[in-house]
Amino acid sequence: MPSPEFHTATVAELLSLSRRAHDRYRTSLPRVEQGRRVPGDAAAARLAIEEAQTYRLAADAQDLGHSDPAWQEDAIPHSELLIFFAATLRNLR
Repeated sequence: MPSPEFHTATVAELLSLSRRAHDRYRTSLPRVEQGRRVPGDAAAARLAIEEAQTYRLAADAQDLGHSDPAWQEDAIPHSELLIFFAATLRNLR
């Protein structure tokens, strides 16, 4: 669920919120840590990736030309992240 500051956040804040949600998604996946299997949490993963997508789409709507310098912090292009989020959400159903 988007945070309370969602509607007043800057582009930089929205992208930061998206990145943090994406990090939560990754930590919610099944994985091996120090030789031990961590089962993951599918519901938490789905919620986190939905939030990451929501925040990123809000940043995009606020700055359609991507002129804010915060966009330069992305290692992966915006369009590719949106494709990833959509595909991931389809796979988590």
